Amino acid sequence: GRVFAPPGFRPIGATLSNIAGKTNRAIAFLDAQQRLQIWVDGSELWTSATAVGGGFLRAEIVKQTDRAGRSYFFPIEPQPLSVDLDGDGVEEVVVPQNRVEGVLAVVYKGPAGLRLQSINSGHDGAITALGAIPSQTSPAILAAVVRFSTFLKTSGTTQIIMTAPD
Repeated sequence: GRVFAPPGFRPIGATLSNIAGKTNRAIAFLDAQQRLQIWVDGSELWTSATAVGGGFLRAEIVKQTDRAGRSYFFPIEPQPLSVDLDGDGVEEVVVPQNRVEGVLAVVYKGPAGLRLQSINSGHDGAITALGAIPSQTSPAILAAVVRFSTFLKTSGTTQIIMTAPD
């Protein structure tokens, strides 16, 4: 079905989820202030109070003027992951919190509404991408973890780490 994009929507760092209920599709995205917003049917359902995301890449767009070009830089945010972690049929939204290396934010639907919980993944580095492989019990989570080797975080090594259920 259709999902209506809210005002100020940025497709960089967005995912679809059924976190609002098994029959509703919500759009979860990172806004310009790195807050996770969840919208359903064109109205805001929830916004995080803390910053999440934190990409290390920047896209440059050059706009030509009469004399020269002007560069505009936009951060590339990590894609949030929408996955059913506990097997109840309602997806949770997982997104890295790269202000502290290895920390993930998990947004889940509880009895009092949507809640954000920060968890330490144990990964030693910045999490730049997430993925999941569904299974009968709980999904296997994949993470791309970058360990930067320079002070300016311009180079480093990347590891793909998979955490499989027992």
